[in-house]
Amino acid sequence: MTILVFNPAIKDHCGTLNDNLGDCIIWEAVQQQLKAMFGTSTNINSISSHVPPDKNALQQIKAATYRFVGGTNLLESKMGKERQWKVSGKAMGFRHPAILMGVGWRSYEAAPDTFTRFLLKAVLSRKFLHSVRDSHAEGQLRAAGFKNVINTSCPTLWEWAGEPRLINCQKPSDRVLLMLTDYNRDETLDRALVQLLSEQYKEIIFWPQGSEDPYYGSYLLFGIRNKVRILDRTMAAFEKFLAQEGPVDCVGTRLHGGVKCLKAGQRSLIIEVDNRAKEIARDTGLPTVARDDLKAIGQWTRATQPCTVHIRKEPIDRWKQQFTVK
Repeated sequence: MTILVFNPAIKDHCGTLNDNLGDCIIWEAVQQQLKAMFGTSTNINSISSHVPPDKNALQQIKAATYRFVGGTNLLESKMGKERQWKVSGKAMGFRHPAILMGVGWRSYEAAPDTFTRFLLKAVLSRKFLHSVRDSHAEGQLRAAGFKNVINTSCPTLWEWAGEPRLINCQKPSDRVLLMLTDYNRDETLDRALVQLLSEQYKEIIFWPQGSEDPYYGSYLLFGIRNKVRILDRTMAAFEKFLAQEGPVDCVGTRLHGGVKCLKAGQRSLIIEVDNRAKEIARDTGLPTVARDDLKAIGQWTRATQPCTVHIRKEPIDRWKQQFTVK
């Protein structure tokens, strides 16, 4: 058996890592779940979802037993105009359809247009249930003509499925890990966030998840550099900090960076900059806050505010049970 994944964590045919390390967090979770489903010895290949398939990728698409689309917000309503998932009906041709695994919708948009509906029907399976990561994506895919869709939340949260997870029970720390989003800037609000955190914490540790985050972060943090530490833009540096440097509050606009902090047992608050965190929070109770609600952010930094995350196990199990498992 051979598993193929359209992988958001690589950006080209050479296997170069994507500029956004959040996609690496998604890929880590997707790979972990697939190995648990099919066995650790199963051959899991991956090709980039960011570039059109080349000859080698087309051969892998044809040869795979199952073809999964591994997370992130790759779907959108006008895929003829702009397409994050660089796939075509010609490449898949109804004969080698893919199966969604925790995929989201790019933004709040109108219903999918005619081209998008046709393309998705050409490249997505009509046999298997598709897993999407929030109710908005589920509604949009149903509007495209798919009844075989189920909301499982994001694969990065699947290991919490079942019993409700009580989180953020720790007392506030005197240090904060900050994350910002280079491609979705609101300099006024981001600067206000930095000012708020500089007043509430003795030290700010900044982890740049995206390729331009180091420049944007340095720009906003310039006036308080005496209390700022900047981590290397690597998963290794991020994971080492979370594992070895004791309790820290984690605040920022990076959804998957925030999820990683929560799963590491750190007190965390994710700031909503688009539909992704907002929709997942609506479904699950993930701790998020509106970007412009500085009052709520300030209250969170000063007081323990536990919350409960609910990841429903039944939809995840239904999706997994379609496939041959070990």
